[in-house]
Amino acid sequence: VQVKDEVDTSAYLFVHFVGSEKQATDEQIYFSTSTDGLNWSTLNNGSPFLTNTVSNENGVRDPYILRGEDNDYYIIATDLSIVNGNTKNWSTCQTKGSRNIIVWKSSDLKTWTCNTTEAMPEDYGCVWAPEAIWDEVRQEFLVFWASKVREEGEAEARQRIYASHTRDFHTYT
Repeated sequence: VQVKDEVDTSAYLFVHFVGSEKQATDEQIYFSTSTDGLNWSTLNNGSPFLTNTVSNENGVRDPYILRGEDNDYYIIATDLSIVNGNTKNWSTCQTKGSRNIIVWKSSDLKTWTCNTTEAMPEDYGCVWAPEAIWDEVRQEFLVFWASKVREEGEAEARQRIYASHTRDFHTYT
């Protein structure tokens, strides 16, 4: 989280997923805090703080948190679940599933709204590990991620980095 003057800096916030792929709750968003950066306590009694209920994958991985120029917080994440999702194995996820970016927005780190945006066409796979930075020149976010795509003339698809601009995490270039 980018620290601004009015933000309480008495603790670090770690936004993460468990990722063991054993339970449906493992692929959701957890919040943990630490005052020293070494010892962490998971909030919400060890249960997910945010859950993906806006897509058919029903899970979320690879969260990235940032603070926008509007002073709101954003968590962007991979729309993916091996346990819950329609794509139950890694190979299928890379080529046919997980094409959305899940976005949560909050002004206070307590109350969150959520939406999803399809970032890649149906014949492309995986929008994985999205991150974003503020593009000062364009006055909008630059969102980037990895997707597995087979280009014309290639025998196999390869992971490539893609990017898109957005002002609101609803509409992308």
